[in-house]
Amino acid sequence: MRQCKNAVMVAALAVAGSASARDGGDDQFTAVAITSMPFSDDGSNRSSTNAFDYSCPGVPAEFDGKDQWYAIVATAAMDVRITTCSPVTDYDTKLYVFRDSIEWGAVVACDDDSCESQAQPYLAEIASVSLEAGHTYFVVVDAYSQSDEGTFRLTVEAAAVVEPACPGDVNGSRSVDVDDLNAVLSAWQMSLPAGMGPELTGDGVVDVDDLNEVLSNWQVVCG
Repeated sequence: MRQCKNAVMVAALAVAGSASARDGGDDQFTAVAITSMPFSDDGSNRSSTNAFDYSCPGVPAEFDGKDQWYAIVATAAMDVRITTCSPVTDYDTKLYVFRDSIEWGAVVACDDDSCESQAQPYLAEIASVSLEAGHTYFVVVDAYSQSDEGTFRLTVEAAAVVEPACPGDVNGSRSVDVDDLNAVLSAWQMSLPAGMGPELTGDGVVDVDDLNEVLSNWQVVCG
């Protein structure tokens, strides 16, 4: 588990890069402002205190860890990724995000141990959290326990955009037309891995089901 700390209000969010080597704030009043993205900061919690304790749902509680605080004043709606996944981070971290106030009910995102690196299984990553314009968000880099301390790298950046599925679209054009029909017909009765190219229905064969998938979505333009 981690504990909350370091936060300062961010004046604005530009789409320019920002990087530094400094500790975050010790609470919401001294939080370091994140004023542009992507943002990267190398810091240490060794001289920090425990300003707040929060446990992510479903994770065994462990309290009194030292935390570091950052703040974002969102001037526009955006989805951001927040992570400590980095070789620089050398202790068990937790991340959580408050909106406007510092209380349990104001936490809009929390993560403990979602970093995909097998070499660093105890690092935190919030893959995507939605920020609304006009609100201040406090990002806390917390330590899982009182004994966890060291150096961390915090990265905050635009979250990856995942486009919604476009049924019947074989060639990735986000529309269903004659090119998709021809792709199915040219691969007719071929065995392909499920979901690859004209194999649209997951049965591993390009057949009438895939043809019907194209025809039933004919002329659809996906947003």
